[in-house]
This record gives sequence, structure tokens and C-alpha cells, in this order.
Amino acid sequence: MLTWLMKGGPVMVPLALCSLIYLALILYVLSGFFKLRHLSPDLYASADESTEDFLDRWVFPYRSAILWMNRLAGIATLLGLFGTVTGIQAAFADMEVAQNISPDTFARGINQALITTVVGLAMAIPGTALHFVFRDLFEKAERAALRRRSEGERR
Repeated sequence: MLTWLMKGGPVMVPLALCSLIYLALILYVLSGFFKLRHLSPDLYASADESTEDFLDRWVFPYRSAILWMNRLAGIATLLGLFGTVTGIQAAFADMEVAQNISPDTFARGINQALITTVVGLAMAIPGTALHFVFRDLFEKAERAALRRRSEGERR
């Protein structure tokens, strides 16, 4: 894995950083989702604000994290593309410098280009999907919390 990271070139450093941030965001959003699912209506009753305002204020950091997941997916795509361009440029530069052009000369740069493309897409595709999944889960959990609150008021 480490050799694969090194073969991807310098663009792999920000891609690795994006993946670590992404993992932290996933864990943060999951923790918020489970807290929201088990949020007690009694907690709303103690608030000096409406249930909707309370939920909006409470959920805002998690919604922001979900938006950042989508942004990171876009950044990963662009970093993968940047790695592709720099890898192909390195392949042509190696060919220009080499006196005896062989497939090995060209392969290093192309390999770098493909690795960064794969890593960028491997982050972006599930990242975009998770953004929509988490967004929908939070919306459903918010509606359920509002329903629990209104049921608690009727009793």
C-alpha cells in the first residue's frame, strides 16, 4: 500500500489527507445520526425554543459535515485529474530526456497518472453516494424526532 502511495506521486499526499478527513466526517455524521435517532422529546420540552428551532440548531453541524463530504468528493475528483495530468506530463518528460525510448520509460508516468485517477475516483464515487445517503437519513430522523415530539405533546 505504501509503495502504491509513493508510485502515485506528490498528488497522493493531499488525496491521503482528504481520505483521512473524509473518514473523520463519516464517523462524526454517524455519531450524530445515532444521537438524533435516540434524542428524547423531553429534551425538547426543556428548551426555551420551538422544536423545529432546537432541531435546526442541533443538526446544523452535522448538516455542514454532510455538505463537506460532498465537497471533498469534488476535491478528490479534481486532485485525481491533476495527478493524471502531472503523471502524463512526467511520462512525456521522461521520454524527452531518455535517449533510448522504451515502454519502461513511458510506463512510470502513466502508472502515476492511473494511480491518482483511481484513488480520486475511489474517494469521489462513494463520497458522493454517502453524501446523499446521510442527507436523506438525517431528514428522515428529523421528521421522526418531530413526530415523537408531537406525539409527546398530545399525551
